[in-house]
Amino acid sequence: MVRVYTDGSYVEKNNKAACSGAFVILEDERIIDEKSFLAPLDGSRNVTGEMLAANKGLFRAFHLGYKDVELIFDYTGIEFWVTGHWRANKVNTQAY
Repeated sequence: MVRVYTDGSYVEKNNKAACSGAFVILEDERIIDEKSFLAPLDGSRNVTGEMLAANKGLFRAFHLGYKDVELIFDYTGIEFWVTGHWRANKVNTQAY
């Protein structure tokens, strides 16, 4: 079992909008992988960063061979779009 902690944000970089995301993967309280990144913004500000961090963190955990993953996040949409509690109306939330 591994835990993937994620977070996203909105930043201005060189006067251009961008999103950022980060994940930390913990196994038995040890950090086994972590990463932060910037990506072009698609209109949703920090929501894009939140989704990017969740996607990349889960992908990395699975790539490292973990099949039992707990995703820890602070933005409700990360759960609600997947479970259907919220309707995905925008292209990025539909893709997520």
